[in-house]
Amino acid sequence: MGSNLPGGQPPPHHERMTSKAFGTLRLVLGDQLSEDRLSALRDLDPARDLVLMAEVREEATYVRHHKKKIALVFAGMRAFAERLRARGVAVRYVGYEDPDNAGSIAGELMRALGAGTFQRVVITEPGEWRLMPTSANRQPTAASYLREHGGTEWRAFKFDVLRIEGGRIAEITTFDSALFPAFGLPTTLEG
Repeated sequence: MGSNLPGGQPPPHHERMTSKAFGTLRLVLGDQLSEDRLSALRDLDPARDLVLMAEVREEATYVRHHKKKIALVFAGMRAFAERLRARGVAVRYVGYEDPDNAGSIAGELMRALGAGTFQRVVITEPGEWRLMPTSANRQPTAASYLREHGGTEWRAFKFDVLRIEGGRIAEITTFDSALFPAFGLPTTLEG
């Protein structure tokens, strides 16, 4: 991928961890960048906890992705890490081209556990998605609902408007769940 990823900013410097005692190690993946909704961050204690984020080959290549998508995900991860740091949260961020990068989430988790002492590890389990077809501005739209692992309620999450050209998706514009009521959609679904 070169020294800079497509689309932008160079990878952040690798943050070396010296052996240190922390309360909780909190793993945040590239598709979990929601400060107010991510269960792994709910009871975060900035004074005692460490957030682990890693750009790893395994996640970037397990399915064929366009390099711009990978660059966007990594850029989103970097911005999310900076927002956490701005709130005083300790973040261990491993860049894609870090020479010590283990290449997998499991490998980076093991490296972090070997470099510090933690009372517990918190990982958000994946939830389930339900999509409701609708339309906006005469364009096909998907209203996405998320049910967190172990939950019983599907909560409004995002609203994706598709622009179709030549029978293919040319663009997806995403809005947050605030639009659901304006389109007559419920903010929660049961079952």
